[in-house]
Amino acid sequence: MSDKDTTYNGWRNYETWAVALWIDNEQGTAERARELTKEYAEEPQVNKLTGRDQTAYQLGKAIREWVEEEMLPALGDASLQADLLGAAVSEVNWYEIAEHYLADLPTAEEEEEGDDCADPAESACGPEPEPTDD
Repeated sequence: MSDKDTTYNGWRNYETWAVALWIDNEQGTAERARELTKEYAEEPQVNKLTGRDQTAYQLGKAIREWVEEEMLPALGDASLQADLLGAAVSEVNWYEIAEHYLADLPTAEEEEEGDDCADPAESACGPEPEPTDD
């Protein structure tokens, strides 16, 4: 067994990095990933895993399904391309990608702080008062 480091740009491996990069590279796919993340973070999870682990697991499965259905080409029957693509996709750490998006979710405290600026007229984030000639 080799002790070779297979991490790539801070990700588990090249395949995981490449999928995360392609998701984040396009505004539409990045927004869809954030929507999925919010959806799964708000959903109650029932399983042996708890809390964030279960959310990341379920979100990772959802991201994999979405990527396979929407972002990968349909290669049809058995072929060299299908085998190679399948091998690469099997190396992607979907849990790690899910954790990446969950880490970007604002905490409850951050969301509350963000609400302070919802109505600028009634908050500290409102417009600057006009100077007076005193």
